[in-house]
Amino acid sequence: MGSHRQPPQWQPPPPEGQPVYPPTYPPYGPPPVYVYPPAPIHRSMTDAWCLVAATAGAAVGVFLPWATITLFGAQVSLNGSSSGDGQVYLVAAVVCAVFALLIATGNGNKKLAIITLIGGSLIGLGGLYDQSNISHIANGSAGIVQVGFGLYLTLACGFGMLVLSIVVLCSKAQ
Repeated sequence: MGSHRQPPQWQPPPPEGQPVYPPTYPPYGPPPVYVYPPAPIHRSMTDAWCLVAATAGAAVGVFLPWATITLFGAQVSLNGSSSGDGQVYLVAAVVCAVFALLIATGNGNKKLAIITLIGGSLIGLGGLYDQSNISHIANGSAGIVQVGFGLYLTLACGFGMLVLSIVVLCSKAQ
């Protein structure tokens, strides 16, 4: 059994001076295969939206309990909004949230990312200092004073702001 060949189809003669190719061999090889790359994911935008979430988390953490005091069966919680440090962190988080929103919507620049980096450093390092102070008091209080989860949230989101600001700055450099 031989291979089944189709009869050659009629083709007009080539222009004067051009070579004649047999009908089974195309002159330029097989047609090209176009492979389109996947649509790019705008990493800097995703990172910027994560930065917005971190600033919101830092602001929410200011209103949650930073310390819980248990005395004679009564429990009192203190949040960051009642302290001077918490108010500073709240202002820094709100300002950074506005700047992070500008960055996430594509209207920001490197200066705004640097400001969010400074705000994240302030909140993260200040929160670490406050946590250390409350932990020191808690260790000497025989369990009367405990660090609240609001301070941990503010601390974690502050350092998250710091890291995400660096990531956004590096992605904006490209």
